[in-house]
Amino acid sequence: MAPHEILINMQKGTILTAGLAVAFLLMITPAFASSGPLDITNCSGGGVTVGVTTITWLPSGEGTDDGCINTGATTNVVYTTSTLGPGETGNIKNLTMGTLPLDQFMTFVGTPLDFILTSLPPASSTNGTNCASTTRGQSCVAFAGSPFLFTNLGDHTAISLQAVGTVSDGDSISNWSGVFTTQLNQTAASIQTTLLLGGSITSTHSAQFTVIDSASPVPERGSRVSADTLRNGPKSRTAARTNRERSVVQIQPPQPWALRGKSSKRPSYLRLRVEP
Repeated sequence: MAPHEILINMQKGTILTAGLAVAFLLMITPAFASSGPLDITNCSGGGVTVGVTTITWLPSGEGTDDGCINTGATTNVVYTTSTLGPGETGNIKNLTMGTLPLDQFMTFVGTPLDFILTSLPPASSTNGTNCASTTRGQSCVAFAGSPFLFTNLGDHTAISLQAVGTVSDGDSISNWSGVFTTQLNQTAASIQTTLLLGGSITSTHSAQFTVIDSASPVPERGSRVSADTLRNGPKSRTAARTNRERSVVQIQPPQPWALRGKSSKRPSYLRLRVEP
């Protein structure tokens, strides 16, 4: 399809209208996607109880099936309308394996942030399911495909759980990922045996995540602006990127016409070039 051009008359009577059109085109910016570090820990007196197929967060949160969490010192998640910082209270939903994705996995009081859990990837270990054979620095899993990694640290065992998902602030969507961690004064083999026999383990927990703005950059002054944005208004950066693949608008400054006759000249125009 051939490009289309829109000419805006720049004569005295329409200069204001054209100026507003230019200002609108240059000031369009998509919604600001969330990004930044997030670290959390259990609320006072709490922790987590882990079974073979369940995770229960302690103490109880605001709902009937969640636990209480607090944001830590390095938290600085910037989103469209504000920033999530340290010392904020949130809720984290209890888990039953195989029930993903899980909406509102993590939420924070007074914010629109909705952390959706989409995956708990299987852990990659050095010794597979043979926890009894691990030496210091080696790792294992309780059973094949388990997302929990047990790492032998000598006189105790570190347990980690990788988590992946998306987060929405109501205007845009970003990706997040990170790791829950805890430590127990037990061997990896002992923990494995407890879980495989239907038991559970309880400990405090903490986690560190990164919220990544995976959308396209905000268009700068003088850059191309999508035709869909002109018709429907600004959307998220991801939407802007998709629209930019479909069609773009180029703004060209008015070009004076050559004088004709004694004093007549044709009016200048603002030229908008639309490419499919």
